[in-house]
Amino acid sequence: MDITLTWLFLPFIFIFGLIVGSFINVVIHREVNDESWIKGRSKCDHCKKIIPWYDNVPLLSFLLLRGKSRCCSKCLSWVHPFGELLMGIGFASWFWLVQEKLFLGGLIEILLALLSLVVISLLIAIFISDLFHYYILDVFVYPLIALSVINLCLLFFTNQINFTQILLRVLSALAISTIFFALWFFTKGKGFGFGDVKLAIPLSLLLAYPHSLEWSFLAFVVGSIVGIGLMLFKKKSMKQRVPFGPFMIVGAMLAHFFGQELWAWYVGLIL
Repeated sequence: MDITLTWLFLPFIFIFGLIVGSFINVVIHREVNDESWIKGRSKCDHCKKIIPWYDNVPLLSFLLLRGKSRCCSKCLSWVHPFGELLMGIGFASWFWLVQEKLFLGGLIEILLALLSLVVISLLIAIFISDLFHYYILDVFVYPLIALSVINLCLLFFTNQINFTQILLRVLSALAISTIFFALWFFTKGKGFGFGDVKLAIPLSLLLAYPHSLEWSFLAFVVGSIVGIGLMLFKKKSMKQRVPFGPFMIVGAMLAHFFGQELWAWYVGLIL
């Protein structure tokens, strides 16, 4: 595909990602606070005044306001611009990777590419909600499970995977989610949340075998490294909770893009 055309579309895809990120922030904030995200205008977190539209422009408003609320001059949360920027980067990265399928592929390839965009959006939403609020919200994880099943069906009926490969993914999902359930049960929810158990299912179904198994190992490795680092810098203690969902998502990304190389490196290291 022409590189000029790519750079022409990329800014619009990034801006669209910012808008979706802003919406996701609203859903997370209201779900966590047990409020409806379907209706009602956004309010200031501090004084509860309604925020005008010109102060609700994704990322730009935060920068123009220099991180402070216009109505009460108190500091705004960095969660919102972080989520918007992360979603914008996610959308731009997605477009960079699937642009040929979008413009040159058939109907099924386009559907799979669009489905992957929704999956990325839900994963980023889960990443943000668990990282900042310690919640893996059902409003994100249940659609993710449904999309992972739809993805398998599309791949199977277009002969991109066979029944054995589907079975391996399903068995991986059952095995890993069972292990996570045991960890949740025996730690009484202190070591792992039940949201982690549910998130393990779509992550395993979305990844090709053996990556559907590798991601959990990588999640624990990344989590251990970050956890040790936080304790060394006295940001966390052994008794404080660290959300595991973000590590699961990072582990899945590493397994998808670098799984074979990382596994070969690890095996070579211990043998």
